[in-house]
Amino acid sequence: MTIILLIYVALVFWGASFAGRKGFHTDYCALMPANAVKGCFVMLVFFRHFKQYVELGSAFDRLFLLIDGQMGQMIVVPFLFFSGYGLMYGIRHKGTAYVREIPRKRALRVWVHFAFALLFFLAARILIGKRTRVKQFLLSLVCVKSIGNSNWYIMAIVLCYLFTWVAFMIFRKDGKKAAALQTLLVLVSIAVMSRMLPDRYSNTILSFSAGIWYCLYQDKIEKLLAAKVPRYYVAVGITWTLLLLIGRLRDRSILLYDLGAVVFAFAMLLFTMKIRVNNKILQYMGSHVFSLYILQRLPMMVLAAVTDLAEKPYVFFVVSLVLTIPISWLFDEAVKRIDRLIF
Repeated sequence: MTIILLIYVALVFWGASFAGRKGFHTDYCALMPANAVKGCFVMLVFFRHFKQYVELGSAFDRLFLLIDGQMGQMIVVPFLFFSGYGLMYGIRHKGTAYVREIPRKRALRVWVHFAFALLFFLAARILIGKRTRVKQFLLSLVCVKSIGNSNWYIMAIVLCYLFTWVAFMIFRKDGKKAAALQTLLVLVSIAVMSRMLPDRYSNTILSFSAGIWYCLYQDKIEKLLAAKVPRYYVAVGITWTLLLLIGRLRDRSILLYDLGAVVFAFAMLLFTMKIRVNNKILQYMGSHVFSLYILQRLPMMVLAAVTDLAEKPYVFFVVSLVLTIPISWLFDEAVKRIDRLIF
C-alpha cells in the first residue's frame, strides 16, 4: 500500500507551482485551488475506506498504516473548512437574500443528494443479498445508522448550515456576532453529540466555524504574515508544534480533537499559500467531491461480497477506484436533473 501512497504523493506534486521564498499565492482559497486540495483529501478518504475491506499487514504497508493512523479524522477537515469559508464568502457578497436560501439551497439540497445516494446502496444490498430492515433504512436517512454508506458527515454539514442560517438571520448586519453565535451553536452540538453519538460526528465539526472566521479575518491574517518573511515561517513552526502537542492529547477530549482540526486547517492554508496543487485529476475529484465521498464505498461493498478481489489489495484498489469515478459522474448528472426539479 505504501507504493500506492507514493504514487499519490507524486500526483499531488505533479504540476504544482511553488511561490518564491518571499511570495505567496494570493488565490489559495479560490475555487480551483480549493478543489485541488479537496481532491487530495477525498483520495485519503478513499484510502481509509479501502483499508476497511482488505487486510494490510506486510512491511510495505507499515508506512501507510502509520500515516493513516496519525491523520485520523483530519482527512475530512478541508471539506468542512472550505464549506464554512465558502458559505461566509457568499454571505459577505450576497447578503441576507443569500442567507434566507441556506435551509433550502444548502441544507435540504445536501440531504436530498444524500437520500438519493442511499437508493444506490439499497440497490447494491439487494444485489448482494443483504437484508435491509425498514427501520435501518429510515434511521440511515437521518444519518444515525448506515446501510454501507458514510453518514456522520451529512449530519455535521447540515447542522452547520442551519446554525449559520440561524446566526446570520439574528445578526444580519454584524458578521462577527453572527460568527460567534454560529460557533457557540456548534460547541453546544459538540457537547450534545459527544454524549449520544460516536466521536466522528462531532470531533472535527469546529473546522466549519474556523472557515467562517478565516473568511472574516483573511485580509488581516494575510497582511500579518506577508509583512515580514520570518512571520510566515514562525507561523508554520507554531502550527506544527501545536499539531504535534494536540496530536498526543486529542483522544482524551472531543474539544481537543476539534481544536486540533482547526489547527490542521490553518496548517493546510499555510501549505497552500506556498504550494499550489495544479493537478487536473485532483481538481476534477475536488469538483465532484460529494459524490466521490459518498459513493466510494459502493463498489468496495459489492466487490468484497461477490468477488475474491479483497484478497488482492492492489487489484481491489484499482478496480474500486476505476468503478467509483463513472458511478460518481452518473450520480452527479442525475442530481443536476433533480436540482432543476426541486431547487
